[in-house]
Amino acid sequence: MYFGPQPARSLGFINAADPNVDNAFAPFANPNDGSSPAVSGHLQTDDVGLLWLQDQSKSNVAGVVAQLTDPKNRAAMFADVLPPGTIFSSSIVHGEELAAIYGDPTSDDPIAAARAPNVIIQPDWGVIYSGSSKKIAEHGGGTCDDTNVALLLSNPRLRPGTVEARVSTTQVAPTILEALDLDPRALDAVRKEGTKPLPGFGL
Repeated sequence: MYFGPQPARSLGFINAADPNVDNAFAPFANPNDGSSPAVSGHLQTDDVGLLWLQDQSKSNVAGVVAQLTDPKNRAAMFADVLPPGTIFSSSIVHGEELAAIYGDPTSDDPIAAARAPNVIIQPDWGVIYSGSSKKIAEHGGGTCDDTNVALLLSNPRLRPGTVEARVSTTQVAPTILEALDLDPRALDAVRKEGTKPLPGFGL
């Protein structure tokens, strides 16, 4: 596992295109109302880099993406070898591929837009973007360690069994509602995203 100055390097490449990112912060913000403490954009790093841009113009996004996808910059960020089994097709993910997973940062819904990042930096296998020597693991990236999560359900009405189909944690809430004989479509997210309850349980 590698720890190093990649957050500063990544931010330096971003600032070469958008100098406002991480240069202004609000004293308080409630993300549940669509606001953000990073009023000029923010790079959040850990086992992945999540980048929110305040300037959503096509030219600004393209400039930032060009900086991050430059082969020399990717090598400097240790983001030039895509980990095996990752959900992403590239180490620098943006646009439609990212929006399909995290939502659209240009959405008319202010809360959805505030939560959806513009770019994800997926570092090489074993790299965590942190200067802390105490950190040994984190969650949030696109690697198998982050996305292959075992899910165990228990209910007296269930027949024992194993489902091998690929599922998502977003399916947990509608499954619980269905188990309680409630309508999963009562949840806004289920209606908007078309989320189905987990398969194969016959609740």
